[in-house]
Amino acid sequence: LVLISAVNRPVNAEFEIMSVGSSETICVTKGASSAMIDITEGHYSPLSLMYMEAQEKGVTEIDTLMLTHYHSKHLFAVSRFISNVKVRRILLPYPQNENDAWIMAQLATTASSSNVAVEMIPESGIEVINGVFVSYSGINRIKRSNSPILFLSFDGGKERLTYLSESS
Repeated sequence: LVLISAVNRPVNAEFEIMSVGSSETICVTKGASSAMIDITEGHYSPLSLMYMEAQEKGVTEIDTLMLTHYHSKHLFAVSRFISNVKVRRILLPYPQNENDAWIMAQLATTASSSNVAVEMIPESGIEVINGVFVSYSGINRIKRSNSPILFLSFDGGKERLTYLSESS
Protein backbone atom coordinates (compact mmCIF):
# COMPACT_ATOMS: atom_id res chain seq x y z
CA LEU A 1 0.00 0.00 0.00
CA VAL A 2 1.51 3.32 -1.01
CA LEU A 3 -0.06 6.33 0.64
CA ILE A 4 0.65 9.90 -0.39
CA SER A 5 1.19 12.41 2.39
CA ALA A 6 0.19 16.05 2.53
CA VAL A 7 3.47 16.96 0.83
CA ASN A 8 3.12 14.26 -1.83
CA ARG A 9 5.83 11.97 -0.50
CA PRO A 10 4.98 8.27 -0.57
CA VAL A 11 4.89 6.63 2.84
CA ASN A 12 5.54 3.17 1.34
CA ALA A 13 4.24 1.29 4.35
CA GLU A 14 2.49 -2.05 4.16
CA PHE A 15 -0.36 -3.01 6.47
CA GLU A 16 -1.58 -6.51 7.23
CA ILE A 17 -4.23 -7.75 9.62
CA MET A 18 -3.85 -11.20 11.15
CA SER A 19 -7.00 -12.77 12.59
CA VAL A 20 -6.80 -15.96 14.61
CA GLY A 21 -10.07 -16.87 16.29
CA SER A 22 -11.26 -13.71 18.03
CA SER A 23 -7.82 -12.07 18.20
CA GLU A 24 -6.38 -9.67 15.69
CA THR A 25 -3.00 -8.03 15.19
CA ILE A 26 -2.05 -5.30 12.74
CA CYS A 27 1.48 -5.33 11.36
CA VAL A 28 2.98 -2.24 9.74
CA THR A 29 6.21 -2.64 7.81
CA LYS A 30 8.27 0.03 6.12
CA GLY A 31 11.49 -1.36 4.70
CA ALA A 32 13.16 -3.36 7.46
CA SER A 33 11.22 -1.49 10.19
CA SER A 34 8.11 -2.99 11.70
CA ALA A 35 5.44 -2.36 14.28
CA MET A 36 2.83 -4.78 15.59
CA ILE A 37 -0.39 -3.57 17.15
CA ASP A 38 -2.40 -6.03 19.24
CA ILE A 39 -5.98 -4.82 19.00
CA THR A 40 -8.15 -7.53 20.54
CA GLU A 41 -7.95 -10.30 23.13
CA GLY A 42 -4.20 -10.64 23.48
CA HIS A 43 -3.52 -14.16 22.28
CA TYR A 44 0.00 -15.27 21.33
CA SER A 45 -0.89 -16.90 17.98
CA PRO A 46 -1.62 -13.74 15.95
CA LEU A 47 1.61 -12.14 17.18
CA SER A 48 3.66 -15.20 16.33
CA LEU A 49 2.07 -15.81 12.93
CA MET A 50 2.31 -12.14 11.99
CA TYR A 51 5.99 -12.09 12.91
CA MET A 52 6.62 -15.14 10.70
CA GLU A 53 5.03 -13.29 7.78
CA ALA A 54 7.11 -10.19 8.52
CA GLN A 55 10.27 -12.32 8.53
CA GLU A 56 9.49 -13.34 4.94
CA LYS A 57 9.78 -9.61 4.08
CA GLY A 58 13.18 -9.34 5.73
CA VAL A 59 12.11 -8.14 9.18
CA THR A 60 14.45 -9.51 11.86
CA GLU A 61 13.09 -7.66 14.89
CA ILE A 62 10.06 -5.68 15.94
CA ASP A 63 10.68 -1.98 16.47
CA THR A 64 7.40 -1.45 18.33
CA LEU A 65 4.84 -3.71 19.94
CA MET A 66 1.77 -1.67 20.86
CA LEU A 67 -1.14 -2.78 23.01
CA THR A 68 -4.38 -0.85 22.62
CA HIS A 69 -5.94 -2.10 25.86
CA TYR A 70 -5.27 -4.59 28.66
CA HIS A 71 -6.40 -8.16 28.88
CA SER A 72 -5.05 -10.83 31.22
CA LYS A 73 -4.04 -12.91 28.17
CA HIS A 74 -1.51 -10.20 27.29
CA LEU A 75 0.63 -11.28 30.26
CA PHE A 76 1.39 -14.68 28.74
CA ALA A 77 1.38 -13.59 25.09
CA VAL A 78 3.72 -10.62 25.48
CA SER A 79 6.08 -12.49 27.83
CA ARG A 80 6.35 -15.39 25.41
CA PHE A 81 6.68 -13.13 22.37
CA ILE A 82 9.52 -10.99 23.75
CA SER A 83 11.34 -14.09 24.94
CA ASN A 84 11.34 -15.42 21.33
CA VAL A 85 11.58 -12.21 19.25
CA LYS A 86 13.78 -9.13 19.58
CA VAL A 87 11.42 -6.25 20.43
CA ARG A 88 12.88 -2.76 20.88
CA ARG A 89 9.96 -1.13 22.71
CA ILE A 90 6.48 -1.79 24.00
CA LEU A 91 3.84 0.93 23.95
CA LEU A 92 1.20 0.64 26.66
CA PRO A 93 -2.06 2.57 27.07
CA TYR A 94 -2.95 4.33 30.28
CA PRO A 95 -4.86 1.94 32.54
CA GLN A 96 -8.62 2.42 32.86
CA ASN A 97 -8.99 0.63 36.22
CA GLU A 98 -7.06 -1.22 38.95
CA ASN A 99 -6.95 -4.48 37.00
CA ASP A 100 -5.45 -2.67 34.00
CA ALA A 101 -2.88 -1.03 36.30
CA TRP A 102 -1.86 -4.43 37.69
CA ILE A 103 -1.49 -5.92 34.18
CA MET A 104 0.47 -2.84 33.06
CA ALA A 105 2.87 -3.19 36.00
CA GLN A 106 3.43 -6.88 35.24
CA LEU A 107 4.07 -6.17 31.55
CA ALA A 108 6.48 -3.34 32.38
CA THR A 109 8.43 -5.61 34.74
CA THR A 110 8.60 -8.39 32.14
CA ALA A 111 9.70 -5.97 29.42
CA SER A 112 12.36 -4.36 31.61
CA SER A 113 13.83 -7.74 32.54
CA SER A 114 14.12 -8.49 28.80
CA ASN A 115 15.76 -5.11 28.06
CA VAL A 116 12.71 -3.87 26.16
CA ALA A 117 11.91 -0.16 26.51
CA VAL A 118 8.44 0.61 27.86
CA GLU A 119 6.55 3.79 26.97
CA MET A 120 3.06 5.02 27.67
CA ILE A 121 0.99 5.95 24.63
CA PRO A 122 0.30 9.70 24.71
CA GLU A 123 -3.27 10.74 24.05
CA SER A 124 -2.29 12.51 20.85
CA GLY A 125 -0.79 9.37 19.32
CA ILE A 126 2.72 8.14 18.74
CA GLU A 127 5.08 7.32 15.90
CA VAL A 128 5.40 3.53 15.78
CA ILE A 129 7.93 3.43 12.95
CA ASN A 130 9.41 6.17 10.77
CA GLY A 131 6.55 8.21 9.33
CA VAL A 132 3.77 5.93 10.59
CA PHE A 133 1.73 7.26 13.48
CA VAL A 134 -0.98 5.56 15.53
CA SER A 135 -3.49 7.41 17.63
CA TYR A 136 -6.62 6.30 19.36
CA SER A 137 -8.87 7.48 22.08
CA GLY A 138 -9.78 5.25 25.01
CA ILE A 139 -13.03 7.18 25.25
CA ASN A 140 -14.12 5.99 21.80
CA ARG A 141 -15.06 2.44 22.64
CA ILE A 142 -17.88 0.41 21.24
CA LYS A 143 -20.43 -0.54 23.86
CA ARG A 144 -19.76 -4.03 25.30
CA SER A 145 -16.27 -4.10 23.78
CA ASN A 146 -12.91 -3.79 25.49
CA SER A 147 -11.20 -2.72 22.26
CA PRO A 148 -10.83 0.98 21.42
CA ILE A 149 -11.45 2.39 17.99
CA LEU A 150 -8.07 2.80 16.28
CA PHE A 151 -7.06 5.57 13.92
CA LEU A 152 -3.90 4.93 11.93
CA SER A 153 -2.40 8.13 10.49
CA PHE A 154 0.47 8.37 8.06
CA ASP A 155 3.17 11.02 7.60
CA GLY A 156 1.72 14.16 9.07
CA GLY A 157 -1.77 12.82 9.60
CA LYS A 158 -3.30 13.90 6.27
CA GLU A 159 -3.85 10.37 5.00
CA ARG A 160 -5.84 8.16 7.35
CA LEU A 161 -6.97 4.60 7.63
CA THR A 162 -9.53 3.76 10.29
CA TYR A 163 -9.74 0.19 11.48
CA LEU A 164 -12.80 -1.10 13.31
CA SER A 165 -12.66 -4.60 14.76
CA GLU A 166 -15.06 -7.28 13.54
CA SER A 167 -17.05 -7.05 16.77
CA SER A 168 -18.03 -3.50 15.85
